[in-house]
Amino acid sequence: MREKNRLHPALTVLTSLAMGFLPLLTLALVGCAPEGPAVDTAQVAQAMASGDVQAGGQLYLSLCASCHGPDGLGASGPGLALVPEMSDAELWDIIVNGVEDMPAYGYLTDQEVADLIAWMRANV
Repeated sequence: MREKNRLHPALTVLTSLAMGFLPLLTLALVGCAPEGPAVDTAQVAQAMASGDVQAGGQLYLSLCASCHGPDGLGASGPGLALVPEMSDAELWDIIVNGVEDMPAYGYLTDQEVADLIAWMRANV
């Protein structure tokens, strides 16, 4: 005699998988990612105090200009027109962690990131 409320084994597995992914799907749809930059703003402010525009320009030319253009107007990647509207912490977060098609440059020292931002502030 067959039990009435017993699910087919394959359906049981699929249901378990769906229930496991439900919390992840909910987070993605609701947009529960933290707002703002994921960096320590005090650390950014301290590092920015020693940002060197000239050193930042050299880094920009070697790391960024191929995509953003030598003058920041864009090349294969977007221009830097939004830089003036962004905080130092937001720029720091993008440089260190990347965004969309831009790779992360998390290997840069705090000084190098501060130098890049100092160059952008002076030239964009």
